[in-house]
Amino acid sequence: DGTLSIDEIREGMTRASLDLPDNLIEVICNLDTDGSGEIDYTEFVAATLTRAQYTRHAVMWAAFRVLDSNQDGSITREDLEQFIKEDDKQESRINKILTGMDLDEHGGVSFSEFCRTLEKDSESHRKTIVG
Repeated sequence: DGTLSIDEIREGMTRASLDLPDNLIEVICNLDTDGSGEIDYTEFVAATLTRAQYTRHAVMWAAFRVLDSNQDGSITREDLEQFIKEDDKQESRINKILTGMDLDEHGGVSFSEFCRTLEKDSESHRKTIVG
């Protein structure tokens, strides 16, 4: 059903031969931000994010919001025209950005597409440096 109860978490930890902490119920209650008595997917993911991952996500969100000048949830050609210097290469630059980032080809870049593209580019760059 997309959630984990205290019993399911306890059972999973036991099957994995993990030690059950004395404060397991307290830990689960702290993760259960909506008070449902179960851990849903969002709560689980939030609990597993490191500070660096959360910070990176926040930075990407801030950058996305700057580029999404009309705050409609999508970076469009019109948004990019405000940020890319108007010259004989402007159209080419915008087309390249949209082609590379608009993964579902709907005419704009969603935050999800923005993140996936940046993460993919970051991984490619890291592999190039590390070898």
